[in-house]
Amino acid sequence: MQQRPVTAPGPQRPPGPEPFFLKAWHPAYQRYRPENIDPEVFWLHNFMQRARPAAFQAIVSLVPEATPLDPQHSSPSTAVGALGVLILAGGHSSRMGRDKALVEIGGKPMLRRVWEAARGGLGAGAPSWAVTPWPERYRELLPGCIWIEERYSEGPFAAFLQALPHIQSEWVLVLACDLPDLEAGVIGRWARALGGAPDSALAALVPSAKGWEPLCGFYRRRCFSSAMQYLAEGGRSFQGWLERIEIFALAADRDMLRNCNTPEDLSEEGERAVF
Repeated sequence: MQQRPVTAPGPQRPPGPEPFFLKAWHPAYQRYRPENIDPEVFWLHNFMQRARPAAFQAIVSLVPEATPLDPQHSSPSTAVGALGVLILAGGHSSRMGRDKALVEIGGKPMLRRVWEAARGGLGAGAPSWAVTPWPERYRELLPGCIWIEERYSEGPFAAFLQALPHIQSEWVLVLACDLPDLEAGVIGRWARALGGAPDSALAALVPSAKGWEPLCGFYRRRCFSSAMQYLAEGGRSFQGWLERIEIFALAADRDMLRNCNTPEDLSEEGERAVF
């Protein structure tokens, strides 16, 4: 009887939820164990490394050089005190003509107003993080805030991904720094509503004409694997990624979500901005 030729076995699929793609990207992630990681991302990672080395290196640069979070410290609780807030302050304020995070409205820099509204809604004990290329510029404005240096400035989605591995809460309220009309009462109502979000929802956001308001709402920490897979496939925008995931809808007055990006926006505020 003719014997069949023996061939070397091919690469084996990674077992269970082990994040092999993250291990390959950066050694700091060797202890990272996110929930519900998609093993297919491992194969996507191998393809990217071989076929698109430039894109692969760009993705590698997004991974922060920091000790990864330990999911054993996370809690599924949606109690207000268990939530956290992440503020994005990495824009160059080209339309404003000066650093909009430092523009004063009502006697307070916008960055400080956003932070205070978030803490008023989530509770003073809620942990806060901020991601920016210039942490020393803002550090004194937000006492007790944990600062994350943005190393790869490619817009808010990239900043979000650089910050997310540092987050220690199950849900994090992600906010732009140019939302001067935020209301603590509304944020508190959103936080309490998270108890009704299905387990399959990775975000809780307000609908908008373009889809969703990505920089004024909550994200589950475990959305990281989905967002990184979208990035590895070439995606760069929040809206493109949000089209792929399940979102729990929140309600808010549209005026509360108005951005303050230009001198004309400041005039509409009815306040005198102070340099």
